[in-house]
Amino acid sequence: MNRDEQIAASDTNYFESWRSMAEPNGFLHEEDGILIAAPSPTLPWVNVVFVMKPLREPQAQLARAFALLDERKQPFFVHMREGMDPASERGCEQLGFVSENPVPGMVLDPIVERPNETALGIRKATDDATLADFVSVSAESFGIPIEEARTTFPTYGRPNVHYWIGYCEGKPVACSNMLVLGDIASINIIGTLEADRGRGFGAAITQAAVNGGADAGCKVAVLQASELGQPVYARMGFKTVATYKTYLRP
Repeated sequence: MNRDEQIAASDTNYFESWRSMAEPNGFLHEEDGILIAAPSPTLPWVNVVFVMKPLREPQAQLARAFALLDERKQPFFVHMREGMDPASERGCEQLGFVSENPVPGMVLDPIVERPNETALGIRKATDDATLADFVSVSAESFGIPIEEARTTFPTYGRPNVHYWIGYCEGKPVACSNMLVLGDIASINIIGTLEADRGRGFGAAITQAAVNGGADAGCKVAVLQASELGQPVYARMGFKTVATYKTYLRP
């Protein structure tokens, strides 16, 4: 892929991963370049308003999107690729939002399959028991109430959605998720329990999702990185191709 195609793949990953979380039980709305994906009734960092392309009337369109979530009493944040639409960036600021915590979009191109060389035993979620382990690790890793995690994450069995759980001494300690989006492996929900960090488990469980993408015929793997995860993914060969601005209400 050339750089423009990599950036487009990063955008696709962001939009579709959140769409997949909101579809089962959350609020999903798309209109005129804005995507609202709000799977959580209470957590502002789970509900997002995406600016997908330059907007015709940025401030007015954003205000309407914000009103939809305010009416539902769902807290939220705003994401847009930095530099894609400066007018929308200004519109967020004019509506009282502040920019914090930019998120890098990272691409592994071409996709590279590698073996697991850690003490982590990795299994794919294929039944209720393994999916419950995935939910429990993701909830603890990200600080999500367990009941909300059960309704936020899609169930296994959908043909393009895959989950992995990592076990250490029989205990589930790490998780990852991968969506097959054409030739893109969209990697998300990468978590390791705090007590088990620093042992290479995050890279191993991410690589399990990368390997799953390769097995599915994907050409590239894409993810959005946390500050903690970015150096891990860079060592795995992922390169930052875009940065997404985060806007929050003070």
